[in-house]
Amino acid sequence: MKKQSMNVLKKSDGVALIEFALILPLLLLLVFGVFEFGRAIQTKNILANMSREGANLASRTSSTVQTIMNSIALTADPLDMTANGMIFITELRGRGTDPTVPRVTAQHRWTGGSYHPSSKVWDGCTDWGMDGECNDDFDDLKNAEAGADLNGLELKDREVVFAVEVFFNYQAIISYAINDSLQLYSQAVF
Repeated sequence: MKKQSMNVLKKSDGVALIEFALILPLLLLLVFGVFEFGRAIQTKNILANMSREGANLASRTSSTVQTIMNSIALTADPLDMTANGMIFITELRGRGTDPTVPRVTAQHRWTGGSYHPSSKVWDGCTDWGMDGECNDDFDDLKNAEAGADLNGLELKDREVVFAVEVFFNYQAIISYAINDSLQLYSQAVF
């Protein structure tokens, strides 16, 4: 009698092992997916905080624009902003003739980053100086190729706001499932 109960137990152990082997890849995929999703949300939150703080600093301090961008880039830990990030600060001024179409009066690109996406606020700059300042003539947002992100922004005559954009080229850890990088973006206007 004891031999039969031992054989039944061994058969059920084998079935459980086969079931575990079949379900393990699905469980691992689920765990890695949740982990990757959490990393992406953390990255997006870091970028949102950086853009808000950058807009706040740009509008309230007398520091140079590059100093502001360097300062907010330091807050990006654990992100590697130097390799995968970019920051733009665009100064917009209200026009009395049409308050719904602000004029770009200055744009700065962070000199510390090696990732070079185009600004979504105003991408009309074709001549970037070594100091990160755009040397082109500026235009109204209505005539710019970008600027759609600021639709509805109304400024009083000569009112100045700063739009801070933070880009990050997100690389997934599970690159076998996600081959392409993902550009994460945050913008704040203050």
